[in-house]
Amino acid sequence: MGAKVNVGQGQSVVENLLQCLATDWLRLPDALAKRWTHALYTARFSRATSMRHTLSLLTTGLPTSQGARYLDLDGVMHTTLRPGELLAVTSDLVLEGLLDAKECGVIQEALLGATARDGRWKP
Repeated sequence: MGAKVNVGQGQSVVENLLQCLATDWLRLPDALAKRWTHALYTARFSRATSMRHTLSLLTTGLPTSQGARYLDLDGVMHTTLRPGELLAVTSDLVLEGLLDAKECGVIQEALLGATARDGRWKP
């Protein structure tokens, strides 16, 4: 990993980070990436709200001298956005009625495809 992402301005830092995860890391189709990101961002179940709250705390106060906001993905990907946690949160989105089972399956396949045998992200 070792990547830094410009978490942007105008849209929520957390929403932008989740969109980057969906499109750049998991390579989900654009429409599904937007739907998953929106579902993660609006879900009310405890796992999703806890994840958003933690991400919000991690992205607070990170402006650079140029005004852009950057976030080192290594720490976030290995703590808050672990594959197992994202699999569970995605299942919750179906229970909450924000995704259907087919969408969940596609997302979970992408998550599993990016997961090593030990449960961590593949390098």
